[in-house]
Amino acid sequence: MTSTPVVIALTTAAFVVTVLLAWLVLTLRRPRGVAEPDPGDETPRAAERGPAPTPAAPVPTPTNANLRSIRGIGPATEARLNEHGIQSVDDLANLDFEAFEELRTAIGRRPEQMSWIAEARRLTGHGMTEPEID
Repeated sequence: MTSTPVVIALTTAAFVVTVLLAWLVLTLRRPRGVAEPDPGDETPRAAERGPAPTPAAPVPTPTNANLRSIRGIGPATEARLNEHGIQSVDDLANLDFEAFEELRTAIGRRPEQMSWIAEARRLTGHGMTEPEID
């Protein structure tokens, strides 16, 4: 068995190593070049901080959302859709199958176009109502 002085020495050494490691970690995590705040300094008052920041632009609602919010529609495709009267996601969601096929023929057919109407309807909520039962 180990004697009590050895156990005390090992415990003390472990404690010192733990304290040194904690100090090292805290020192390395501290941002460099940033001065510690002076305890005598006061926090700036609202008037000293300057004007309040301007609010962010409103988030577009699904009905007026940009066509580019639909996967597969980039700036060039959006311009071609605009030329054919499709200005918003809502316009795209309101197309029936025949009108959409005519549009696809006019702008050039691609496989990913088949999901555009479904995604536009999902974004706007069109076609998501329960059928009426008589």
